[in-house]
Amino acid sequence: MFMRTKDQKKIVEKKMISLVKTAIAICSLCMWSTFAAAFTVDDMKWAPVPSGHQVGKDNGELSEDAIAGKTAGNEFHMVGNDCGICHSPVGKANETVFSMAGTLYKDRAGREPLKGAEIILQDVEGNVISMTTNDAGNFFTYTPIASDPQAWDETKTEAENRENPQTWRYKAWVKNGDLVTAMVTLAPVGGSSGSTTARMSCGMHHAPMNSRGALLASGFPTLDAYPATGVSFKKHVMPILKNRCKSCHLPASANPWVEYPKGTKIAYGGEVDLSAYIKDMNSEQGIMDLVNTANPDASELLTIPMLGSQHAGGASWRNTNDADYRAIRQWIAEGAKNN
Repeated sequence: MFMRTKDQKKIVEKKMISLVKTAIAICSLCMWSTFAAAFTVDDMKWAPVPSGHQVGKDNGELSEDAIAGKTAGNEFHMVGNDCGICHSPVGKANETVFSMAGTLYKDRAGREPLKGAEIILQDVEGNVISMTTNDAGNFFTYTPIASDPQAWDETKTEAENRENPQTWRYKAWVKNGDLVTAMVTLAPVGGSSGSTTARMSCGMHHAPMNSRGALLASGFPTLDAYPATGVSFKKHVMPILKNRCKSCHLPASANPWVEYPKGTKIAYGGEVDLSAYIKDMNSEQGIMDLVNTANPDASELLTIPMLGSQHAGGASWRNTNDADYRAIRQWIAEGAKNN
């Protein structure tokens, strides 16, 4: 039998360890490449909300500098504002540059901030960033968001592209208990193609006074109460649609689409107009295309946003006992009138 010396055994062991490390590196590269190749709006449209991570692990107040007292500020101030105006490399709060920040509310009107909900981001490398809202509904993080090569400018160097926040793209989810609201598009930290914004935050678009409305979490009724009968489209149903649906499902004339690098154009509203009783003439579907007065429970206006159904924007209600759901169902049962 051939016997190896101790030195020979050590050499063999080192080679085996090296081979294992190489295999792991190749495997990791393959996994990253597979994820990166699928990091498009279409491929991520139905992506499930990430799980298995520590909730709130990327909260800004947990950062090393914050714990060491090297950063100053008030995490409860400027509720609902665009944090990126100040907390950017060129802003007056450039000593605390956020990679993402914002405020979360219970409704799109921004009437009441929501504490303890989770905002989850996932970037092109599969990294998961988790933030939770504080007493003011605010959230922020310093955690880097990976640069997406699919958004790179071919006229610039790799280093320039990686430093450009317009290439830091992410998929986002807002989680409130078992209800999840998803961002259909893949947003860049530095604005969309052609933008000159140095750094953005959720408050740039999702603020109470902005046309898109506040960044909200599902699970709360839009109005305090609804009548048992005589539900009005204008008084009851339209406020629900504005609160839950209109930010994406806009008329075609409002150009509800985003154009990505390399000419990719995404209509994030799915060509469905839920902004008015009568749809935009250029939109494929409107409110009345999604109601079934003969069988109200089968109306897509009710079934698509239900928890467990396939809706790119996530769930609006947990079950048929949801107050907003019952109001819309009653309106449909009463003939879905423009009243």
